[in-house]
Amino acid sequence: MPARRSFRDAEEYRRWNEEMSRVHDSEGFHLRSSAIIRWVERGRVRAVLESAGSPRQLLEVGCGAGMVLSRFSAERLVGVDLSEYILREKARFRLAGRSALLILADGRQLPFADGVFNTVVCTEVIEHVPHPGRLVRELARVAAPGARVVLTIPNEPLIERLKGWVGRLGMRRFVLGGKTSGIASGYDSPAGANEWHLHRFDLTLLRRVIDGALALEKIRAIPSALLPLHWVVRCCPVQNLSAQK
Repeated sequence: MPARRSFRDAEEYRRWNEEMSRVHDSEGFHLRSSAIIRWVERGRVRAVLESAGSPRQLLEVGCGAGMVLSRFSAERLVGVDLSEYILREKARFRLAGRSALLILADGRQLPFADGVFNTVVCTEVIEHVPHPGRLVRELARVAAPGARVVLTIPNEPLIERLKGWVGRLGMRRFVLGGKTSGIASGYDSPAGANEWHLHRFDLTLLRRVIDGALALEKIRAIPSALLPLHWVVRCCPVQNLSAQK
């Protein structure tokens, strides 16, 4: 599963990701994009919260500006991101006053022991990493027996087609919004040209990536089955299934 671009080493990838986190305003995407996009994103976040249940010890990998992490209540709340900028300038302020631990780390090498979180969340992240399988295996490793692992991915082939249709109808600014509000986003970029996505994800690719590490339990389409722009997937670590036999 080759990525759309390659990196010499982890440091080159880290620098590239840091640049992308500055160019693409994930906070503004949730708060100041077009009304249509904000409606879709609210539905996605709501589905993540429902899929996660009532966590005691929650880890979000790729927490970004803390837009999802800040919605949870848990005894132990931990957010990990590879971008120092987004943790320092966005997440730290959004989670001020909360007993949340924010850690600068690569999701492919999480600084935690095996089986320590009863809920692990990773939303709109795996399409951004060079080797998604490594990230998925780490999510499974740190999940406790009986844990829920909640992933979300964009349905990129459908999003690309919709962007093309919207552009041909002359409705790009109205529907996608980003340029008028100063927000660079995957929706607003030309079809097939989301520069921060290293992989073109759909459910078929997701199943390949999680095979052997996570078992699918429930799949939800956002905003609806008729228009599945995103998939919210609840999983169980495979080692948990083996331990229960």
